[in-house]
Amino acid sequence: MTQAQHTASPSTTSWEAASICGRSRSGVTPWDTTVLTCIQCRVKNECLDDALRKESRGRVIMGVAGGLTQRERRSVLRLAASNGIKLDLLNC
Repeated sequence: MTQAQHTASPSTTSWEAASICGRSRSGVTPWDTTVLTCIQCRVKNECLDDALRKESRGRVIMGVAGGLTQRERRSVLRLAASNGIKLDLLNC
């Protein structure tokens, strides 16, 4: 799926419909999404919040989400846990 092919489905939330790449809350990120795609996206914070929230509960989100790779998001979660930092995730 390319950026031009993305259309919001009736079940998507407002941030999903506004995303450049078409990532959905199910965690599906189009294969051609890059960090550069996310930099231009106005809902990257909501997307990152959604991915971190799911990954903190043990779910694996593949690929880039909110401008971070899967490895980078895992590092954020590990760093927060090791320092006793509670991430203030958005209520999306």
